[in-house]
Amino acid sequence: MDELKNLKCPSCEALWPMLVLGMGHEWNGNVVDDASLEVMLRIERTMQRLAVMGGDDCRYLWITIEAPKPINGNDEGWEEEPDSEGRLWYELMTAHCRDFHYLILSNRCWRFVDLRSSHRIDEPRDTSETQLDLTQPLLLLEQYVTALVDAIVHDPDAYNDYVERYLPLNKRDGVILRSDLYDICPMFRNIDQPQACIRLIEEMKALTPRHFSRMTLRLYMHYWRLAYVAYRTMDDFQPDEPREYEGLEDMEVFQYSSKGREVKDLDLDAEDDFLRWEWENASYHCHDVAYARIHLMPRRDKTGGWHLALSYNVAGYFKDVLHIVEAFLGQGVGIDIDSFAEAAIKKLKEEDTITITPLPNKYREEMCLPVADDDITQDMVNALVRKTLWKPVVKVGVG
Repeated sequence: MDELKNLKCPSCEALWPMLVLGMGHEWNGNVVDDASLEVMLRIERTMQRLAVMGGDDCRYLWITIEAPKPINGNDEGWEEEPDSEGRLWYELMTAHCRDFHYLILSNRCWRFVDLRSSHRIDEPRDTSETQLDLTQPLLLLEQYVTALVDAIVHDPDAYNDYVERYLPLNKRDGVILRSDLYDICPMFRNIDQPQACIRLIEEMKALTPRHFSRMTLRLYMHYWRLAYVAYRTMDDFQPDEPREYEGLEDMEVFQYSSKGREVKDLDLDAEDDFLRWEWENASYHCHDVAYARIHLMPRRDKTGGWHLALSYNVAGYFKDVLHIVEAFLGQGVGIDIDSFAEAAIKKLKEEDTITITPLPNKYREEMCLPVADDDITQDMVNALVRKTLWKPVVKVGVG
């Protein structure tokens, strides 16, 4: 383990021409030039001494990089806190699919360096385009990776034990009970009256969804407006004034829909025109109350008629969905909430779990491990660490 700890790793400054690429949004990756690709392929071949760890013949492992030296004694503003040895932890992955090769270096947060032989699979290298010369940082990375893989092949258990012991917790995944999280950090509890919200869900579940013999744009717009006004006027951050919607026709409010302006040439009372509008615009989130987040979906039922179903897919919009349920209940209108009702009740009872992860997915119940600040003490952070069930780091094997 001491051998791994003392292994000379490259510095952040030396790798900076490569690391800086991870700050942008190059969705098709960064294509490297021929000299850089040659080094990248050598790194890939070195990694192939390890056991395969997933599709595309991929291998990945944790490496360390020397953190930058403070400038004039001030390191304020650097991207992340180094470990006790003054190192930053990055995950390195190499993989290929036929002649398409790629190397990814990521801090499992907001830096994601994606180097490729070409932009896409089965796309030939285009020598006419500008390609990146990353030969020098890749050579330094190769030297380090070669030494590291040599050490792993010699004693894989020592490497795995080393990572399990020293990998910072803010790079790892874990699960904590919502009740434990809220007991330790009450500021995360953002539902003021959970019991009242549970009653809302249970009342809507007990209410048969309102049946419509046919679905038209006029009908859908009316109920979409009810959902949208509830969402906008009861928003926690920047609520609209209810008077902004007073006196507006349903169609005027429906203009806020992603495809609300596509109804002007259609018969609002004809089901065929509703179906035409839906068919032409479904891929553009035309049913969304909050774009790509909250959905009011017209559903066919067993009788051939229709009902409305409410769903959402971004965890942060939970309260907004509760406001919409409350608005429909206030009108005595039943809607289908089966897609989230059970999970919502568990959440309100604080019986579910939350994942602690370096890069939370907004669609799931996930969060970063907090850091001590004005609202959260170090004792709170320590208590969260103790209450979190940390997942073991994936072990690296020898091929």
